[in-house]
Amino acid sequence: MDARFSGGWSGLFTITPDWHPVLSSIEGIEGLYVAVGFSGHGFKLSPMIGQVMSEIILGQESEIVDVSSLGENRFKEGQLMQSRYDMQVLA
Repeated sequence: MDARFSGGWSGLFTITPDWHPVLSSIEGIEGLYVAVGFSGHGFKLSPMIGQVMSEIILGQESEIVDVSSLGENRFKEGQLMQSRYDMQVLA
């Protein structure tokens, strides 16, 4: 066999079913908080996500932006977010 590797790349596209991140605690697992499902744009949002997650973890109401619709429970409740854009990336 004369096959050889010539190159390539791979990457994960880590999104949620509605293309919006989950920023919340996880029901049934005390002390577990997640900020997941951003795919590539999570890095540029990290300063604000850090602020919001610190408020969630401390049990405070967010003063900067309302992220209550980004909880993990929206999937089992059928409350997926809708988008105005074809790629479903922004609500």
